[in-house]
Amino acid sequence: MFAPAVTPELAEHALIGAAVHALAVRVSQSGNPGDRTDLDFARRIPSPDELAESSTVYAISLVWWAHSDIGSRRGLLDAATRLMLYKIADDDGERRYESGYRIYASQLLDAALSPKAHAKEVDVSHLVSGVKEIDLMTARFADTAVAAVLLSDCQSFGDPARSAETMRDEMIHLAYAPQAA
Repeated sequence: MFAPAVTPELAEHALIGAAVHALAVRVSQSGNPGDRTDLDFARRIPSPDELAESSTVYAISLVWWAHSDIGSRRGLLDAATRLMLYKIADDDGERRYESGYRIYASQLLDAALSPKAHAKEVDVSHLVSGVKEIDLMTARFADTAVAAVLLSDCQSFGDPARSAETMRDEMIHLAYAPQAA
């Protein structure tokens, strides 16, 4: 089976999601009010549907980046899904939106593992509803999935405390370095 790779086009499509996720990680670690302001601003720049789509493409890009064969990609997505569903429980142990996370994880798995001849064939438009509140929720699901993928494969991505910003920088480099030459 042909294994698609992360192309400059795909990396560029993933940049919004990568940048917002890196800011979210920084906020969770620093507690700096300025970082929170930056994150809130970054989440408002793209439309909700653009944010949901980019974050989903970012999650797919990470899976493709980390593993070349479909079996290990499926394993990574399965591990990330388990971790994501474990982490969504709030302080009371309640699992709000669990069915939404499960549906999103299933759609992400389908998008990341379906046969493609080229990365341009990635289509996540079915995850975008055009309804602001739903798209914002989808973006939240996607960001949680990205966090779970990065954490599930520390061997490929490195220390989870720094991997979000490292991978954002890698996506920027991949998206724009070939164009600079």
